[in-house]
Amino acid sequence: MKPKSITQKTLQPHLLAVMGSLVGQQPNQAIHFTHTYAPVCARLGVTEDAWGECVTHRKPWTHRLIDLAFRTLRDKGLGAYEKKGYWMLTPLGVEKSRDVPRVSTPVPTHESVGVEAARTLFLAED
Repeated sequence: MKPKSITQKTLQPHLLAVMGSLVGQQPNQAIHFTHTYAPVCARLGVTEDAWGECVTHRKPWTHRLIDLAFRTLRDKGLGAYEKKGYWMLTPLGVEKSRDVPRVSTPVPTHESVGVEAARTLFLAED
């Protein structure tokens, strides 16, 4: 079951950093959304199925939260859809992705990353 302290907002900076890395910090370069799942989970220190399945969407909670995180990035003007199934960062998104701190070693586990800890370690909030 998904921890209540982990939300799509918690995953936004991780997704931003992963997407920036996957596109080589180049704006408007599309990637298939499924290519973001494993690297975001790795940044969080969890497996893709660590939080079980979102019953309403029949997919792992990690995937559902990453999808919602991208939707919010898009709404903030940091990301865009190229076509169905393909996400990209806008120029502003690439700029913001450079500001996301790298994950320190060792990578925190989902048990150790509460909302406040996530804000302290990861979130580059507006």
